Amino acid sequence: MYRSFAELQEHMARRAEPLRVGVASPEDEVVLGAVLMAADARLIAPVLVGDARRICAMLAELGREATDYAIVDLPDSRETGRYVAAKVASGEFQAPMKGHMHTAHFLRPLLDKTLGLLPEKGYVNQITLYEETLRSRMRLICDCAVNIAPDLMQKASIIINAVKMAQALGCDTPKVAVLAPLETVNPDIPSTMEAALLAKMGERGAFGKALVDGPLSLDLAVSPEAAALKGVGGPVAGQADILVTPDLDAGNIAHKTLVHIAGLKTSGIVLGARVPIIMTSRTDSMEDKFRSILTAMATAGQS
Repeated sequence: MYRSFAELQEHMARRAEPLRVGVASPEDEVVLGAVLMAADARLIAPVLVGDARRICAMLAELGREATDYAIVDLPDSRETGRYVAAKVASGEFQAPMKGHMHTAHFLRPLLDKTLGLLPEKGYVNQITLYEETLRSRMRLICDCAVNIAPDLMQKASIIINAVKMAQALGCDTPKVAVLAPLETVNPDIPSTMEAALLAKMGERGAFGKALVDGPLSLDLAVSPEAAALKGVGGPVAGQADILVTPDLDAGNIAHKTLVHIAGLKTSGIVLGARVPIIMTSRTDSMEDKFRSILTAMATAGQS
């Protein structure tokens, strides 16, 4: 797997063609700034879909010529969401990006089964990619934003999506840790039971070349020293590439701890549809949004 976002960007810059991204309601300084950063680096060819008057005014404030960019005038965010989803379905856009609009207006049209963006048994989930400075490596953690309380089979789908993403990022055989409060199976703690079942599914090939273990507490999943001290062996303990949280509460808190307390570099996308979906938080920085664009580029064609 790539060891840093800088390494990922260097690799993505070698793409023959920029990724065609439909940006829904980019009337926001942070969103537009991230899009322009990616366009300037020739990573994406953006189409700005929203209030054309405001978009042009913002571009002028940034010293840009509006005529240099493809702009579609759709001030109503509901119309914007439907337009971007339709263009993704037709193949005109290779990825959609959420701008300054309600998540429901952006995501609901993309998940409309009549558009054919979801596989028959598809399941979408959010995945955070973060750069761990302590060990000079990257890891994935999911689901931090979409699914509230995934059941066993939904967690299996989350793992399948995360494995595809890890492989797109250069990790041929991802190590998956299914997280729980402790490493032993306890019938009173449902997350430990599901983790054990998912590990058994992994043993029997349900997740392809991935190595799946659980239940594992977070320290045992990421720290070789902690795993050694507790005598927990196996190829995943202390070396996990993918962290699967028990529910949205745990995933969301973990993501925001990485960003707002640890200060780590992160990105976030939604996988499981035919294309990666760039759906970042309103509190994400311009750099966070730029890194999410990078991550979507890496996974395009892998969903």
